[in-house]
Amino acid sequence: MQGGLPRAALHAQVLAALQVVLHVRRTAEGRVLESISVLLPAGEQRLTTVVPAWLRGHGQGPAAEALGRLIAQRGLPVPAILRSPPPPPPPAHRDGPAVARARVSS
Repeated sequence: MQGGLPRAALHAQVLAALQVVLHVRRTAEGRVLESISVLLPAGEQRLTTVVPAWLRGHGQGPAAEALGRLIAQRGLPVPAILRSPPPPPPPAHRDGPAVARARVSS
């Protein structure tokens, strides 16, 4: 944005340049893949949104189908985890979403 581009134009350039983001975490044992996300346009202005396709410990995310399409477009076999229907979201916990997230991630 410092170059004077409007926000929507900057987001359009990001979407044209990037499609997938890998989140890698460093651990004592080495690097670990935490998640794979897909950059997708959202809203009227088509602003860039990072949507998880796969999450360590949880499996398929909301953008699994989009990632599967990107892989298939390149003539590669789509992994089974991206072809199966996503699991239903976990039920809301009575203590609220923050507590439920803390319990899931531990």
